Amino acid sequence: MNFIFKSIALGCGLAMDASAVAMSNGFHYRSSVKLLDLKCAIIFSFFQGTMPLIGYLVGHTLLSLIENWLSWISFCILLVLGVNMILNTVKEDKNKCKDEKITLKLLILQGIATSLDALTSGFILSEYSLFTAILCGIIIALITFIICLLAFRIGKKFGEKYGNIAEIIGGVILCLIGVEIFITSLF
Repeated sequence: MNFIFKSIALGCGLAMDASAVAMSNGFHYRSSVKLLDLKCAIIFSFFQGTMPLIGYLVGHTLLSLIENWLSWISFCILLVLGVNMILNTVKEDKNKCKDEKITLKLLILQGIATSLDALTSGFILSEYSLFTAILCGIIIALITFIICLLAFRIGKKFGEKYGNIAEIIGGVILCLIGVEIFITSLF
């Protein structure tokens, strides 16, 4: 039963980066395809739930070889996405109606970038059996799904009300998440 509380706590912690990116997507892609909030939440929760299991299965040896690079990869991906979002918003003609759609490729890239830190959390699960680790992954995924779905919808409402300012804030949030991941990896 202790693993359930650990899984819930771990899921809430791991979902924070993903939920901030989901909210950022809501700011930017507010006029996009219906069910985008569900797609975003499903993809992010898939990666957040799967990465700890990969960490569990891969084990300490291989993960310790690539662990130092994970924060750099997340940092670069999120920084590029955030700066791109800001630049596209600033360059955009204010009179022109934007009908930009988010792609599956972008969602997957965001899902991977925000879940790389979850890969190392597989070490936490290593004390459990494979069945228990899978159950923890499912709990983490469910928590991430709920939080990301709500975050996207909040971002969409905020984006509808504040337009380009919300998009710039969304881009800044992506950059800050990348910087936060990088800085926390240093300490």
